[in-house]
Amino acid sequence: MDKSKVLLSQAEIDALLNFLTEKKVSSSIMDQDSIDKLISFLQSDESQGFNFNEIYEASEGTGSSVLILPGNENVNDPEGSRLLMNITENDTVEIVCKVPSGMEYAITPDCVSKVRYLAGNASSWGRAVTPRNFDSVAKLLNAKYSKETYLSVCSRFASVNYPATGAVIAALFLPGEDALIDRMIED
Repeated sequence: MDKSKVLLSQAEIDALLNFLTEKKVSSSIMDQDSIDKLISFLQSDESQGFNFNEIYEASEGTGSSVLILPGNENVNDPEGSRLLMNITENDTVEIVCKVPSGMEYAITPDCVSKVRYLAGNASSWGRAVTPRNFDSVAKLLNAKYSKETYLSVCSRFASVNYPATGAVIAALFLPGEDALIDRMIED
């Protein structure tokens, strides 16, 4: 493998191996060459992407970031990374991961699909993101979000999708209570 490429952290390798083990991939094919090919596949823009539900399920209990950020930004400090929501000048939602170094990364649907950060990616969440999807992105990044940010996500989703002011968001679009306990912080 080319030495100039960034290798996965041990936590990322463990999460990847857990995912592959769950999918019943034989351990005999998990040699260094296979891992190198997989890393090349993940770094390639030609990858087809992954099923979001499979990625989400594979991240259960890992306690680390599954979505790969550039360099050493994959901080697995539960108090480190924060997830934010911005509204762009085009009136679309932008999900941003702010890491402890102060860097901010716009996390797009393509980033989630390919399980890695894609600089300058043009895919968009549209005018609103479901609170459940916002929470799922936080889980994949092992990031936290404030109550204020969560309420902003809910408010934006409701205003875009429901005509009546003060409409109640259906439970289908909301994260579970356990998710909120795990990822919401008081600011």
